[in-house]
Amino acid sequence: MCKFRDRREPGYKSIYGILVRFQTLAGPTVSARSKQADDFLIAQRQFEANEILAFNVHKGNKPFNLTLETTAKIENKHFLVPREITEFYIGREKLAVDLRERFLAPLDKQKRYVLYGLGGSGKSQFCLKFAADNKQRFWGVFWVNASTQAFAEQAFCNLARINNLEEKFETGLHWLSTQERPWLLIIDNADDTQFDYARYFPAGGKGHIILTSRNNQCQVHATIGFQEFISLEENDAITLLLHSSLLPVTNEEYRKTAHAIVKTLGCLPLALIQAGSSIQQDICSLDDYLDVFNSSKEIIYSNHRIQGRGSYEHNIYTTFEVSFNAIARMRTQRAMDAAEILQLIAFLHNDEVPEALFQNAWRSILVHKRAIPNVVYEMVTGVFGDLVTLSTSYWGWLTFLAEGRFPRIFSQTGMRWDKIRFRDAIALLRSYSLIFQNTAVESYSMHPMVQFWARERLRPRAQKVWGMIAARVLAEGITTATKESDVIYRRHLIPHVDSCLRIDAVDSRQGIEFDGSISGQFAKFAAIYSEGGRWVDASRIQELLLKHRREKLGEDSDEILEIMAGLSESYWNSSDLKKALKIQEILLKSSEQRLGSCDPRTLQAMDNLGRTKWLCGSISEAHDLGKQAYELSTKVLGADHPLTLSAMTNYSRSCAHLGDWKTARTLLMAAWEGRIKILGEKHLDTLETMQELSMCCLSLNEVDEAANLMYFVLDNRKRLLGPEHAYTLWSMNDLSKIYCAQRYPRDAVDILIPTKEIALRTLGIAHIGTSMTFFNLAHSYTLLGELGQAESILMELIQREESSIGPDHADVFSAKIELARVLRKKGELRKARRMSQQAFEGRSAVYGPKSPRTIQAKKLYETISREMEMTTSPEA
Repeated sequence: MCKFRDRREPGYKSIYGILVRFQTLAGPTVSARSKQADDFLIAQRQFEANEILAFNVHKGNKPFNLTLETTAKIENKHFLVPREITEFYIGREKLAVDLRERFLAPLDKQKRYVLYGLGGSGKSQFCLKFAADNKQRFWGVFWVNASTQAFAEQAFCNLARINNLEEKFETGLHWLSTQERPWLLIIDNADDTQFDYARYFPAGGKGHIILTSRNNQCQVHATIGFQEFISLEENDAITLLLHSSLLPVTNEEYRKTAHAIVKTLGCLPLALIQAGSSIQQDICSLDDYLDVFNSSKEIIYSNHRIQGRGSYEHNIYTTFEVSFNAIARMRTQRAMDAAEILQLIAFLHNDEVPEALFQNAWRSILVHKRAIPNVVYEMVTGVFGDLVTLSTSYWGWLTFLAEGRFPRIFSQTGMRWDKIRFRDAIALLRSYSLIFQNTAVESYSMHPMVQFWARERLRPRAQKVWGMIAARVLAEGITTATKESDVIYRRHLIPHVDSCLRIDAVDSRQGIEFDGSISGQFAKFAAIYSEGGRWVDASRIQELLLKHRREKLGEDSDEILEIMAGLSESYWNSSDLKKALKIQEILLKSSEQRLGSCDPRTLQAMDNLGRTKWLCGSISEAHDLGKQAYELSTKVLGADHPLTLSAMTNYSRSCAHLGDWKTARTLLMAAWEGRIKILGEKHLDTLETMQELSMCCLSLNEVDEAANLMYFVLDNRKRLLGPEHAYTLWSMNDLSKIYCAQRYPRDAVDILIPTKEIALRTLGIAHIGTSMTFFNLAHSYTLLGELGQAESILMELIQREESSIGPDHADVFSAKIELARVLRKKGELRKARRMSQQAFEGRSAVYGPKSPRTIQAKKLYETISREMEMTTSPEA
């Protein structure tokens, strides 16, 4: 029971909100549970009847299946699927009925059904149709795109967000596992043979899961059955073709003619829909489709990579070629735009290409006058039409004319982006089923097989040209604004940067290579990686940029200093501290010599070096540098300048580590207020200051204030940066400290275990953020009394940190103090005293003898020493 004196007491709003939520959900929940009990009883009786009736002798001794349909319907609250089912879908009714009955049958464990088979065989379309037809049987229908780990985990984050919970993968997964009402989860494109998709199965025995994959090994996840998708039955295939062609499906003449087509296409749904789109668009008639199809095979067989594939791929790729040739022959602006957009998307990631990318790229091209007129180019394209035709005609002899060009839709010169023109071209591609629109966001996707065909239909030189075009458009579409929407938009561009640079071991094609002439593009890609927490990838690009610019400009250049600053930042964030320290020391010295000690860039270099000293554990040096940078920035730039506010935040860190928490709090309050005024309360820099302020409040025992600040930081970092960004994980760690201070160590463990797994996977075992997670997990176990767990973690952590960051780092001594506490509780006083002595001596060297942290270590050492003197019993 919770009692409050008035509405202003801490915790009142949270408890009141929970009670209101329970009251609101009480009616539907009770009703749903009653309905679920009725359904279970009906299914149980059906199951018993099946057992009694045993086998049906009239149907080849197959198990007798008695179906009792329920009349009542469940109110569907969530129906989250990425797109609508194609209006021409047909077939697999028996499988749909069988799957529905399997889901209704009683079973104690989780019900999982696996659909596997070749790409284009209709697995995703079946799931969309099944979900739509059975919508009222499930309280919630949810879709997870498992083509990449990032997309899959974001889907669960979205579940958490729509239910006003912490936006993280684990929260969404847990929320689904706790639902009492029936739900359906579709995990689509689970194709990676090296990944265990069981990670995405909510715990518990409730719920229903359909998993689709091209990998037949995914059968192991099935609990109620699996089905291989190869092709449709012949009659269904004919019906699908006629439906897609908008022809009468019962006309016997049409069905007879269609029979030869479906035989040729192997009854493959994707190929049939593509063929139907071609007939519907009057490219050809049903009678002459095979003639057009066979003539289009010449292009397919001329490509050596496609040529090595089987008839299955050949048939599908040829249907794509038929559609594309029809678009190319139109020679209208709409058709040429469509052809070029299709080819451009083919060299990005196939999923969720944002419409905003095209508009942002156009604006940048227009402002910077990138689309330079070329008389020869304009004359040739006047003859050949679109850029795709130009890059592929005459056996590639004219491909060079397409180099360095933009698709014609970016040549608009008006004051506003012509959205109607763009969407008109998109509509043409959609009408031929070459791309589809995502319903949740304004973005477009392409089936992986369409993407492969669109790339591989080109000759190698043309592939390179279009890879460069896609990279140029992507780079132009990268914004620099710091608004919340811009940060989220840039995060969604990371898979497309990966595609252009081919940071994907599964994809065998060649991405663009670094070249000095396009160094600006690579600088933008490095910025995307850096903001997205991909600092190792960012540093690789920045190293190439630095080498190239040094060769061209020498050391005496402002641009060199700028690149060095960005590279040192990447090293800092990726815990490559030796490299970061080396570059920043050079950077500060060069800045002082070239620019003077009062130049803003020099002050920023000084501030950054102090921050690195702090991360390296050299707290006193960090304090001196930080103070100098802060005081000079205040004097030269003013107290409200962004660089001054940054220096103020970094200086406060060293003050806090030296135990001067009140000074740190004063500095942080001023920096926080200043950053809110200039940047806004949700800017990433403001969130950084808030997090430091939260930890300062925690050190001053202002626990509730610390918690409120940290919740705000964590929620916004998840939304802006994503749940797996290192800074989000940092916030999770600091939140665990607050939980421990609130005497909720079990809650701390619950958030730290998944955080540890993410950190190991994304940051690596040697990263400081990973070590921090291990330390906080050990501390939480200590408070829970699980001393064996804590000791094991700390022993490994100390050994690893002494090797990676050095035996004299402050973090090593913190781990030794925690280990001394664990050993003391276990009664191993001699070991505990030795560990506390090492920590005391180490902290004296790092912080000085009068630091509160040093005094804390000294008191622990003295306490353990007294306990050893008082006891005469031998250690266990």
